[in-house]
Amino acid sequence: MKVLNPNEICSFKQNLPHNCIYTNYFSPIQKPLLLSQTQKTLIFLKLIESFYQMYFITSDLKDFDTTLKNLPFDNLSLHIVQKGELESNLKNIIQKYFKLEGKYEKMLIQTKNLQLKMKPIPEPNNIFYATQNDLDFIHQSLYRDFDIRFDHLPDKKTIIELLKNQQAIVIKEDSIIKAYCIYTLNAKTAHFNYLLNLEAMPFEIIALMEKYYQDMKKKNIQYIYLWVDVIKNKRVKAMHIKYGYQSSNIFNYVFNQIK
Repeated sequence: MKVLNPNEICSFKQNLPHNCIYTNYFSPIQKPLLLSQTQKTLIFLKLIESFYQMYFITSDLKDFDTTLKNLPFDNLSLHIVQKGELESNLKNIIQKYFKLEGKYEKMLIQTKNLQLKMKPIPEPNNIFYATQNDLDFIHQSLYRDFDIRFDHLPDKKTIIELLKNQQAIVIKEDSIIKAYCIYTLNAKTAHFNYLLNLEAMPFEIIALMEKYYQDMKKKNIQYIYLWVDVIKNKRVKAMHIKYGYQSSNIFNYVFNQIK
């Protein structure tokens, strides 16, 4: 497949009628691979591990439908990030060829508005910052217990940096990790990326989250956000709402190609 120049993508988009463009491409990606192109539709891919993530730009849904029908490829994943619900005409076409796997809602909170459950947090004796000794376990767990097609999993180099910066917190007993949370920082904003309970008790998970939130306050983080699948994890969303999170009305619709 041909590697597209970002300027080629921008030029294609600019030549379409600006009042009628459907796309999931909003920022440059590395080495975009051309999959299919007509006068009204451009479809290109990004290789991620063992699958391809699909991007599209189109000004004509009928042409888009025909292009999807004739794609010379399978094992594609499709993410559409936008405010509110997908337009029904676009959604109906996509669901002919792709299955909706998740609808992730972006939840936000100002750190000062956090409604902590344990005041003050007791000094835990089994909650620690993960170390480089935990690298292999965390890397293997992320790729086993999460789905790389949906969860934007970090590579080992990134995990090493997160561990170095104490951005992974674990519940550990007898050298066994029972749960962990991992986050990333961007200036004064934190992204609560991953929370996984392997075999911890519910009250321990609360303590783990409280430790994370206390750290955010110490670091003077002003905003925290996370993504939650509102189709599969309604209880998880309800838990975050109890902490004070609010919806941004931004959703990531995640699809897998129907084989």
